[in-house]
Amino acid sequence: MSTIRAAVIGVGYLGRFHAQKYAAIPGCQLVAVADAQPETAKRVAAELGTSAVGDYRELIGRVDAVSIATPTPKHFEIAQALLRAGVHVLVRSPSPKPPCRPSS
Repeated sequence: MSTIRAAVIGVGYLGRFHAQKYAAIPGCQLVAVADAQPETAKRVAAELGTSAVGDYRELIGRVDAVSIATPTPKHFEIAQALLRAGVHVLVRSPSPKPPCRPSS
């Protein structure tokens, strides 16, 4: 079986969990993490023994699969670019809006 090369784009609170899981899976190599905040990417990369990239497009050609855990408005742009490059994509589900509460 070949190793799956994975990355996580957006390593804030939830993305960091995705990165931890990829790093722990036998047969999976966490190639890199990407985040719009360079210090966040560097911190998570150091924690998990991988590299940090500043632009998700740097991952094209280096990974087989990614998790996208960025803010919801960026999901489509990032997923489209990676899917067109033949990368398998998992998009973190957006957080539901809190229910409306009728005023009393």
